Amino acid sequence: MYLLMNGDTTTEGYEVERCGESEAIDEESTVSPDAEDPLQIFRMPKKMKLADNVKNSDEIISKNQRFWRETLQNQKITKVLAPMVDQSELAFRLFTRKYGAQLTFTPMIHAHLFVNDGTYRRNALALVKADRPLVVQFCANKVDTFLAACRLVEDVCDGVDLNLGCPQMVAKRGRYGSWLQDEIPVSCKIRVRDDRQETISYATRLVDAGATMLTVHGRTRDMKGAETGLADWTRIRDVVEAVGSRVPVMANGNIQFPGDVERCMEATGAVAVMSAEGLLYNPLIFDDANAHVETWKIAAEYLEYARDFHAGTSAIRAHVFRICHHSLLEYEDLRMRVSLEHRVEDFENIVEELGKRARADAEAGKEREVEARKLFESIRLFKAYCII
Repeated sequence: MYLLMNGDTTTEGYEVERCGESEAIDEESTVSPDAEDPLQIFRMPKKMKLADNVKNSDEIISKNQRFWRETLQNQKITKVLAPMVDQSELAFRLFTRKYGAQLTFTPMIHAHLFVNDGTYRRNALALVKADRPLVVQFCANKVDTFLAACRLVEDVCDGVDLNLGCPQMVAKRGRYGSWLQDEIPVSCKIRVRDDRQETISYATRLVDAGATMLTVHGRTRDMKGAETGLADWTRIRDVVEAVGSRVPVMANGNIQFPGDVERCMEATGAVAVMSAEGLLYNPLIFDDANAHVETWKIAAEYLEYARDFHAGTSAIRAHVFRICHHSLLEYEDLRMRVSLEHRVEDFENIVEELGKRARADAEAGKEREVEARKLFESIRLFKAYCII
C-alpha cells in the first residue's frame, strides 16, 4: 500500500508500542499475510508495534500520487464493491470477486477503536491474499488516530479510504486539509451536496488537500431510508469534469441491473463504478452471463463462502435477507426463521427449503397455465365476437 509518512506521529494513549521495525505479535496463532495459500485467513493481531517514522523521498511522493490512476488503468478496474458496515466482510468480498468485482472495500472501521482495542482490531479485519486489490476504509475525527490506523494496515492492503460521508467533516476538522497534503495520500468517499457548486467546491478542496482518488455517491446526506430516491449521475459528472483530470473519480449509486456499469460510466465519465445496495440484492450483478440466477442458488453459494471464511451471524442473516428478499416475502415462516437462526447450517436448510418451495410453486403454476390454455382452446368463439 502506498502511504506517505512524514513527521512525528503521536501515539500517546494508544495500546501500541514503538520499535525499530514494524512487528506484529500475538499469543494466539496468527497466520502471516504472506502465507503461500491465497485463501489462508489472516487476522490482525491483538498486540502490535508501530515502526519508527518512515522517511519519504520525492520519488516516493510522486509514486503515491500516481498510484490510483495507474492501478485502475493498468488492471482495467471498472467494477468495485462498496464499503458497507457488516456487509462487505471477507466472505462477501470473495464471493463478489468470483462474479466480477475487481476492487473491494472493507466495512467502515472506527480508527480509534482499531488503534486502541486489540479485540476490536482482530475482529474488524479478516484478510486473504486472494482478496486484492483491497482498500481498508476508516472513519476518524483525529489526525493522529487516523495516521496510526493507516500504519497498522499498510502491509496488508493496497490502499486506505477516509469516509467523508458527512459533508461537514473537513469543515469541522480543519486540520485534515493541511495534513493530507503533506502526510499521506488517501482516497475519499463523499456524497453530493444539495447545491451543485458546493459539491464541486467540496471535491476540489479534497483534491487540493491531497486526496488521490474520489468516490462520489450521487445522493445527498439526507437521501436515506424512505427518502432514498435515485442517485443523480449529473452531479457525479460535475465532479468528474472539475477534478477528473487530476485524480480518478469513481461513481456510486443506481447500479441495479446488468449493463448499469457501462451506462453509468458513459453518463458520468467516471473511471470505475462502485455498487453497494445493488450487489447486496444481486451479488452477480457485475457478471452479465450469470446475472439472472435464482436467488436461493445465489444465497446457497454465498453460504459456502460464509462457512469457509467464518462470516459473522449478523452478516450472514443480512445477506440472506437481501439476496432472497422477494422470495421470502412469499413464505413468511421461512422469513421468520432467517431472523431467528444463528448457525450456517440452519441458514443453509432455510435456503434449501426455499428453493424446494419455489420450484414446486413454479411447476404448479405451469400446470395451471396448461389447463387454462386447454380450456381456452376448447371454447368455440363466434366470429362476431371481438376480443380486445
